[in-house]
Amino acid sequence: MVEIWQGLTHTLGLIMAANSEVGAIVVLSLKVSGVALVVSTLVGVPLGSWLGLSHFWGRRLFIAFL
Repeated sequence: MVEIWQGLTHTLGLIMAANSEVGAIVVLSLKVSGVALVVSTLVGVPLGSWLGLSHFWGRRLFIAFL
């Protein structure tokens, strides 16, 4: 538990010091998360709408699989 606390303290220190490497990592992480959000929305919303509005054989199995 002490190691976790020390790691968090060190991380907060790096963030507060505005370390350029940490900033680059944060920006890259936000970019990757944003792209993942857009892609999953473009795929998930139409698929969810189709699944919610249509009735077909095996629908319950398909929903359970998802």
